[in-house]
Amino acid sequence: MTRPQPGADETAAQLIRLGHQPLICPLLDIAYLDDPLVIGPDVSALVLTSPSGVRGLARLTARRDLLLYSVGDRTADLARRLGFAQVLSAAGDVNALADLIVREPPAGPGRLLHVSGADVAGDLAALLRPHGIGLDRHIAYRAVPASILDDQTQAALADGRIRAVLLFSARTARCFVTLVEKAGLAPAMAGLTALCISQAVAEAIAGPAWGDVKVAASPDADHLLALLPSGKGA
Repeated sequence: MTRPQPGADETAAQLIRLGHQPLICPLLDIAYLDDPLVIGPDVSALVLTSPSGVRGLARLTARRDLLLYSVGDRTADLARRLGFAQVLSAAGDVNALADLIVREPPAGPGRLLHVSGADVAGDLAALLRPHGIGLDRHIAYRAVPASILDDQTQAALADGRIRAVLLFSARTARCFVTLVEKAGLAPAMAGLTALCISQAVAEAIAGPAWGDVKVAASPDADHLLALLPSGKGA
């Protein structure tokens, strides 16, 4: 389980319920930023593309009245739990999010405000521009990559005790490959199945000799976990 905390613990709990034995090794550390967030009268809606973005937004403003567009259901569910009442979920990727915004635009005029990390997948502004929809971006956090695999993960890889690696982003996927190679454990990847949340993630790890690479039918955690075989295992 390579995703950042607290998402790693949440997904690990799901894996345990499904009969698997997760090994948690977050490869990104979320560092929230305190740059003032200004939501002016020209902002008609907010856009969120990750749970970390929701947490960053909630840290920076008490406002919960604006319409919020979410890339996926988990991000939308977290936004609702944190008090945002008007939430629409694209239940997909950045392309699905753009389609949702174009199909169901805000009621009033104005620009959209994307609260995100420093690194984002896709170019949402470019997707919206042909439809006359403006998008500003506020960076609320940075995802800092790990510099080394922890001892427990290295030992499990060396002993062949890991069957599958869950990869939730292209950046995490590239980080995993880099750190495995840095640890001198590249041959162990031949015994691993890479479970990728999207085709973009699968493309990010093309090259190394994986045992198998599988891509979720839809870019969300539930479809990613559905790639796992039933029964117990690491």
